[in-house]
Amino acid sequence: MNNQLAAMVATPSTVGDGSWYMDTGATHHLTPNLNNLNSHTPFAGSDKVIVGNGNRLNISNIGHSTISSVSRSLNLKNILHVPQLTTNLISVNRLCTNNNVTVELFTNGFVVKDQASKKALLQGNLNYGLYKLSSSTPSRRYQDPDDNKLAGRTSLTTEVPCMSSTLQLPNKAVLWHFRLGHLACKIVNKVLSPCSLPPEHWTGVCEPCQMEKSHRLPFTLSESRASRPFALVHSDLWGLDPVVGANGARYFVLFVDDHTRFSWLYLLASKNQAISAFLQFKVMIETQFDTKVRMIQTDWGEEFQAFTNTLCKFEILHRVSCPSTSQQNGCVERKHRHVVEVDFPFAKPSTVQPPCHVSSSHCAIPLVILTTPISSLLPSSSSPSSKLVPISDDSVSISSSKVAPIPIVQPSFSHVPPSCHPMTTFAKNGIFKPKIFMSPTETIFHSPCESNSFKETAKVSEWQQAMHLEFEALMNNKTWVLVPSPSNHNIIGCRWVYKLKYKPDRTVERYKARLVAKGFHQTLCFDYFEIFSPVVKPTTICVVLSLALSKNWSIRQLDVHNAFLNGDLSEQVFMTQSPGFVDPSKPNFVCKLTKALYGLKQAPRAWFTKLSSALVKWGFSMSQADTSMFVYCNNSAMLVILVYVDDIIVTGSSSLFIEQLISSLNSCFALKDLGPLNFFLGIEVLNSGSSLHLSQARYICDLLQRAGLSESKSMTSPMAAGPVLSIADGTRLEDPTLYRSLVGALQYCTITRPDIAYTVNKLCQFMHAPTSTHLQAVKRVLRYLKGSLFYGFSFQPSSSLDLIAYIDADWASCPDDRHSTSGYCIFFGGNLVSWSASKQKVVSRSSTEFDYKGLANAATELTWIQSLLKELFVPLFQPHVLYCDNLSTTYLATNLVLHSRAKHVEIDYHFVREQVLQKILDVRFLPFEDQVADILTKALSTQRFLHLRSKLTRGGVGDSRLMPVKAFGVASLIIGAAAQPSLASSTLLTFTR
Repeated sequence: MNNQLAAMVATPSTVGDGSWYMDTGATHHLTPNLNNLNSHTPFAGSDKVIVGNGNRLNISNIGHSTISSVSRSLNLKNILHVPQLTTNLISVNRLCTNNNVTVELFTNGFVVKDQASKKALLQGNLNYGLYKLSSSTPSRRYQDPDDNKLAGRTSLTTEVPCMSSTLQLPNKAVLWHFRLGHLACKIVNKVLSPCSLPPEHWTGVCEPCQMEKSHRLPFTLSESRASRPFALVHSDLWGLDPVVGANGARYFVLFVDDHTRFSWLYLLASKNQAISAFLQFKVMIETQFDTKVRMIQTDWGEEFQAFTNTLCKFEILHRVSCPSTSQQNGCVERKHRHVVEVDFPFAKPSTVQPPCHVSSSHCAIPLVILTTPISSLLPSSSSPSSKLVPISDDSVSISSSKVAPIPIVQPSFSHVPPSCHPMTTFAKNGIFKPKIFMSPTETIFHSPCESNSFKETAKVSEWQQAMHLEFEALMNNKTWVLVPSPSNHNIIGCRWVYKLKYKPDRTVERYKARLVAKGFHQTLCFDYFEIFSPVVKPTTICVVLSLALSKNWSIRQLDVHNAFLNGDLSEQVFMTQSPGFVDPSKPNFVCKLTKALYGLKQAPRAWFTKLSSALVKWGFSMSQADTSMFVYCNNSAMLVILVYVDDIIVTGSSSLFIEQLISSLNSCFALKDLGPLNFFLGIEVLNSGSSLHLSQARYICDLLQRAGLSESKSMTSPMAAGPVLSIADGTRLEDPTLYRSLVGALQYCTITRPDIAYTVNKLCQFMHAPTSTHLQAVKRVLRYLKGSLFYGFSFQPSSSLDLIAYIDADWASCPDDRHSTSGYCIFFGGNLVSWSASKQKVVSRSSTEFDYKGLANAATELTWIQSLLKELFVPLFQPHVLYCDNLSTTYLATNLVLHSRAKHVEIDYHFVREQVLQKILDVRFLPFEDQVADILTKALSTQRFLHLRSKLTRGGVGDSRLMPVKAFGVASLIIGAAAQPSLASSTLLTFTR
């Protein structure tokens, strides 16, 4: 405490009135009344109070108190008790410092306001030239917890009355207008009427209302824009950040090009560094873009006032916005908001408290810039997979960063290839493995990045190890020999491809690097000939799984490492040496391939030939119905192998024989035993012991995330009942990529979701020219899948292995060409194994004709499945029942007379009639209400759709088979080693190479 404490001199009118007065010249609160202090203690110091006339007054005691306000209490700390004073004085400086308030002084009074909310807490009037608070005593219930001199606490409080205004109001109407918060006259009268007060009338003008309630007119949008880059640059400075960032940064200055909206950000330690940041920006623009800044627009802040001489020196025009009119520089103001909104989430989760937003803004600006088109600024748009090229040292933009570059995620739909098979009979098409799409957040912040650049990945130890393992495997396999470069042969290139392998729970399992030949450089009939390689059909998988479950066979899953490397080449193929692994002693030599390599056009066929040859040599027979199925059968055991490239399913009647087969395969190929079947081609398989449940919940989740519908509301049906979609609906999409990607992905969902087969088939018909209406229909399907995420279909064991089919058709349903839609579903042993929803290729002239064509399609599929079952040694004694809800079609199939109205379908007629006469087919009538295949031919009401979905079960009746799978996990079949006989001592079945 200072030795000299100042205080005002009381006037005769203030002596002894007990009120408190605001004193801007007092350094401490002063009072002559000891009762105003709370738990006072004697003052032990030697300080004295100096008053206005120069007298020095002694201090007797010191204490604390409070003043009650509208919303909170104001603390008066360290009040000095000076008995010789005659007036209570409040130090304005102490009051503001200790309570975070402001005091506004007017000609007729004062107001104490909260500094943060600007809310009025206290007010007083002017009394004989002094600012008088009130004729009241402060509360004595306050005690400073940090003051060890004060002890005890009292509960005495005093009520502080409201301070009346000193304004002279002309009449009662104006008085009520002021009292009620400056309400309109009509509202004032409504308030007064319930209180039995007479209405007041006032037609005057309230000056405070006019001053405080007026609004500025909105600014119109700017219609002008710079015609070329850097003709006009907007700039502004942001700060002060309360936390000091890197290199003392507490500000940042932003430069925004008016033409391209491209932005550059520089971190500053103080405002006077803005001019040096501009000079760096100017040099960078002139160097990198070979142009000059013509004009810069800023406000008239102190940091930009120093720009005037510099801008004149470089002949750059300086355009300044009007004072307090940030709207005139709205381009950079909005960019400030954008940067800060992106930046704050970066800084918020930081473990360093408090976060520095200025320093973290370098993470925000690349994201902000990438959201704008940059083709008008750069010669060519930057590829997301390319490495960022620095063009400035201190600025942070799309082309510069002092931290490791963040991997940029392409829109996920750009990774989906166009559909390579038509949406016709489901069972006759191949299965395509789904690609895994990660969300942008998960990819950037949680998962290691994948790159196609050898230079980038060569710096990562995990990818280096993956490449060394792959190269070592190639060398051990003797994939090539180094020879001098031939002069008359085609030499193809090669490259490394990198892929992260994920576990079923989406965690990274391993880093996979693969050397791939550039097969697109190959020439037909020169270095390759036949390239076709079969894959197992989905119907075959369903039939085999249903059979294995009914016979209680174990089902195993295998994966072949580097499967294509096992294939033998019959052609001479030359390839350049792999990047990063060039033989230093033979740098100019090339690789003469002796084994197949990924990327070669003939590699899939070479691998399948090698595998099938080995299986046939071991006694397996290749199926004629599906060449990707191999069957081994003798008196003691039966084994079935399903092959989809390098993924293999093995099942059979003997677990011992299965183990021996796996051991034999492992001796020939690098094999990985994945155990019981649980995840195959993106399909989750849940084995509950008595049933198998198939679903694609993970794949659907990824698809919803790709489409941005993860948080959307679900639907109860995939398509609304009503008018059929037409090519003329809606407006043509400018970019159909998203539509084609989503529909192609939905096709894969139909493997386990027959309930969306018709809808997906219909959407596939508009792939060439989709419209906005079609895109909305796609989103509805996705929302339906979201509501039935864990649904799939299941296989249950059955003692009766019969084939039953349901067929239906919708006559002339297509409004564009009046083609009909037909569909069928086939059950084997009560398990749904095949279904189809397809548009007929020709127009049908009658309801009999279009149903008969659908009947012929189903009969063809039944015949194929029958041949497949014969190769699986499944006896079929009874004719296959085929249900149809068209009586004329049923009569035509069993009538020996060829009607004239059916001559144009004579081929289909003879085929079906032959099947019926040979007791292979039994065509029966089924009422429309029980026709399960109706769900495959048209859009239905929600009630009927859910009813038919529940009937996709045992032959169309019974418990629901399209059922929700409760969990992602798979119940594994664990076989104790002690329960199995020794493989070494078994001689029942032997596989040799």
